[in-house]
Amino acid sequence: MNWKLPAVAVAVLVAVANLVPSQTSVEPSQAKPENVAVNNNQSGIAVANGAALMKQLASLQEAATQASTQTSLQAAPPWAALANGEKAGALLREFDKLRALPPGEAATALMQQIEDGFTRENSAAYVHALLSTEHPAVERAAMTALARSADAQTMIELAGYYGSMAPEQRGRVLRVFEDAQNPAAVAGLATIIAADTGEKRSPLMMSALYGIANTGQADSVQYLLAQMSTDNAEYALMALERVRSEQGLEMIRAAAQGNKDSEPIASAYQPALRRIADATAGPENTKL
Repeated sequence: MNWKLPAVAVAVLVAVANLVPSQTSVEPSQAKPENVAVNNNQSGIAVANGAALMKQLASLQEAATQASTQTSLQAAPPWAALANGEKAGALLREFDKLRALPPGEAATALMQQIEDGFTRENSAAYVHALLSTEHPAVERAAMTALARSADAQTMIELAGYYGSMAPEQRGRVLRVFEDAQNPAAVAGLATIIAADTGEKRSPLMMSALYGIANTGQADSVQYLLAQMSTDNAEYALMALERVRSEQGLEMIRAAAQGNKDSEPIASAYQPALRRIADATAGPENTKL
């Protein structure tokens, strides 16, 4: 299977790379064996509408740069403009209602309604709510909806805003990535991973790997196995530990055994893959 991104997506990766802060890093549990081949071009799943994403990321980058140079406490954050638009405005009013409700059945019902109401057209309202709220119920509803339904473009938008968030709030974006359920999000998460080429990896990259594993799809597992022949091998190995689907575990086991139809895995990693497949095998696993 060919995992290379199209040329237009490479420009997107450059834009994303400039938005990911490098101060915080994630260390793998073990050092990468020296005999593992490194291939930075094995990026993963292709990104659709690359030109549109590139344009949007350029705008996000410009907004984030401007926000970082503002000295006024009243300066609007770069995601403030997301409140514009009829559908986004209507949903934000629902978030306002939720914010005003005391804990109880009415608040729970409205949270469920908001979580189930995600569409591509109103996705900006969920992003705005996640990035701006101080209300636990609003944060939970936005986070749940985005993790469940966000597509590739929305995931990349969240990565673009990550650097402009207060450090104590960035975990919201990481949680959305790690809990990703929509297979359509995988291309965006793969783009974020490919953009992180620094010597030390950012939390965004690790959470994106976990999110790809969490979707549980065969293509997602295949992507992670392909990362085992890149300099992301240790991180991909950590993500593969989260695979629980029966088909995914069979793919991991086949790769560990050197199956000719599987991704080629360096012998140094094959025992670890066998341990993952054996440790997570059991009746609780789900079929794809």
